[in-house]
Amino acid sequence: GSVIVPEYYTSRVRAFGKDGKERWSASVPNPWSVATNPNGGLTVATRSGNTLYELDRNGKEGKRVSVADGIPLFYDRR
Repeated sequence: GSVIVPEYYTSRVRAFGKDGKERWSASVPNPWSVATNPNGGLTVATRSGNTLYELDRNGKEGKRVSVADGIPLFYDRR
C-alpha cells in the first residue's frame, strides 16, 4: 500500500510506501483531491483548468478530462 499526497502549491502528486520513502511523483497542476480507481490507478481533480487527470499505478499520466464550467466534483468512467 501507498499513501498518495496531492501537493497543491507544488503542483505534484506523490506516492509514499509504508517505509515513508517516495515511490513516485507526477506533475499535475494544482491537484486538490485524489481517488483510487478499480484498476489501481488514480483520478486527480485539479483547480487549474478544471481538469481531471488519470494516472496509472506508477504515476504515469493517461487520460485528461476538462470540465466546461466549475470545479470537477465527480467523474463517471463508463
